[in-house]
Parts: sequence; C-alpha cells; structure tokens
Amino acid sequence: MNTKVSDSDIALRDILTQYFQEYKVQKITNRIHPSFENTINKFAIERPYNKLRPRSSIISQLDKENAELFFFDALGVEYLSFIKAKCEEYGLIVEISIGHCELPSITEKNKEFIQYFGGKYRKIDELDELKHHSQIYDYEKIKEPIHIFRELEIIDEELRRIQSLLVQETITKAIIVSDHGASRLAVIYGHENSSPLVLDEKAQHSGRCCPAEDNPNIPYAAYEDGFAILANYERFRGGRKANVEVHGGATLEEVVVPVITLSRKPENIEYCFTDPIIILKQKDVATLTLYCNVPMNKPRILVGQTFYDGEFVADQKHAKFIMPELKRSREYIAEIYDGDTSLSVSLKFKIQKSMGQEVDLFA
Repeated sequence: MNTKVSDSDIALRDILTQYFQEYKVQKITNRIHPSFENTINKFAIERPYNKLRPRSSIISQLDKENAELFFFDALGVEYLSFIKAKCEEYGLIVEISIGHCELPSITEKNKEFIQYFGGKYRKIDELDELKHHSQIYDYEKIKEPIHIFRELEIIDEELRRIQSLLVQETITKAIIVSDHGASRLAVIYGHENSSPLVLDEKAQHSGRCCPAEDNPNIPYAAYEDGFAILANYERFRGGRKANVEVHGGATLEEVVVPVITLSRKPENIEYCFTDPIIILKQKDVATLTLYCNVPMNKPRILVGQTFYDGEFVADQKHAKFIMPELKRSREYIAEIYDGDTSLSVSLKFKIQKSMGQEVDLFA
C-alpha cells in the first residue's frame, strides 16, 4: 500500500494501521472502547489526516491511460484487506494509495477527481444508499451490525464486475476512487455537541457538519468551506440520527480515502534490481532498488541471515532496501520475499568500493 508521508511523519503509517485495526474490531463488536474514545478526542485536535496527500494530488499523478474511473461512493479504507484478498482470488493486480478527502466529508464537496477523467465515470451508489436509506438496517431498531455482510457483498459484486470487464478486455484498467468514508462508531456514540449551533429540522449528514458563517471555535471541530465539522463522535443538535453509518465529519474513517487501480495479472511475473552493482564511497550505505513488473505487497529480501524490509519508491513496483551491514566488496545473493513468504526467486548483486578520491575544493 502506497501511503506517502514526509520523513518526519513516517510513524503515521503505523498509527493509521493500528487505528483502523481497532476501528474494525469495534465496528464488528458494536461498541466503543474507552481507550479508543480517548484516541478520537486526541485526533480531533491533532487531525493527523492533514499529513496525508490530498486525493487530487494522488490522482493527478496516476497513469490514467486506457483507464476507466469507478466512482465508489462512501468506500472507506477499512475494507482494503477484504478488497486485496478478493483481488488475489480473482487474479487481479491491485495498487492502493491512501490520501484524504476535502472537508466536510460529503459527496457534494468531494467530486474534484472526476475532472481528471474528462468527466466520464461509472458511479457505484449502493454502499452509500445502504448507509443512509436502508429500509432493512436501522440502528434504532436493530443494534447488531448485520449490515456489514451486505456491505461486503456490494464491494464483492463490483470487484467481480470489474474482473469480468478486464477479462473481456472491455477495459484495460479500472481506477476505483472514493469521495469519502463513513463512521459506524459515530452512530453508536449518539451524543450531541453542547455548542450553540443547531441544525434545522431538514438538516442532512446526521449532524456531523453544520453551516456556519464564521468559525465558531468549537472544541473538537474543524472549520472549512463555511462548515463547522465535528472531528470526534458527537453530532450537532437538530440533525437527524443516522440509521446505519454516517459521514460529513472529520474522523479518520470519514476523511481517509483509498485510490485503487485494478488490472489483470500478466502471465509472467519478473523481478530485477534496477542497478545490481553498488558503488560504495566513504560513509555511504549500501542501497538497492528492486523492480517487479506487477505491484508488490510487502517486499523483503534475505541476504545471508539478515532480512531487509523494502520501502516503496514512486509506486508499488519499485522498492528500496537499505543495508548498512553490507560493506565488503564482493558478490551477494538476495532471496526475494513477500512478507514472510518466500517467492523462490534469487537475485545477485555486487558491492564495489569506489576507487576515486574525493577532492576538497576549499583545502
């Protein structure tokens, strides 16, 4: 997964992973852990999603040649493990980037990506309709999260439809883009915000955002584009309660969105080092870049008895390995792994010491 952040914010990747693991458990078990509520209130002030790239920045840099846009309304990042597993089952290559949507996290404020595809797209509304207008699932009537089964069915149906289009060569590449995510836990929480802002009786978005002419300076709320936007699990007074899941606010599950590229796997998967000869100067650290003709998942290499984890460079087809222990001039063999799984691929590389002398121009 390609989650680009600055070097100073590298810890955000682990923070997001931990957050969404905990979020999924609570969504399934239908409860909010006190420690997670503390995290929500902390993030409502810090708003770590701002450290991610805007969705438009990701899409503007995508290879969109021969690609078709699938606008998947309300697809959050908590479904990504399921999507990756299904793509593996259906023989699809999946490339995933993570960014943030615009605030408030509502569809009308998050359609800017359509312009990058000439305004042409296929819209998938079923997931969003389930969250807002279901006649079957209603938290006020049935507390159990039985709607999750239908959520996964909707996603799986669309993945199988895309697989069929790719197999028939009706399309050569599918790009799935979400406008925003949604929160189940904000529905479970159910408490109103104590601010003087009150929505009218026809208000939408279940009280997660409220029009405001000026910044009302509410704790745990952002102010963007003429809206006060709650970043914790409260809702503004006057907003109707959500019946399944809700968005419009600024929690991570509402704001963090995936951009997913799907294509068919080639018959042959190949690996190579972009430059198998490492020239080491004084104080240099040995570095290799592995290339694969399909996106990699968790690239690792084993050199001798030491594993090195790869870091994606530019895309998921290139992974950089930093190997400070390797300093001797000699030939090495790297065994290629995907996580803990050996891919039975061995590649040679060589380290050479630089023979040149560095010249101090100011000596």
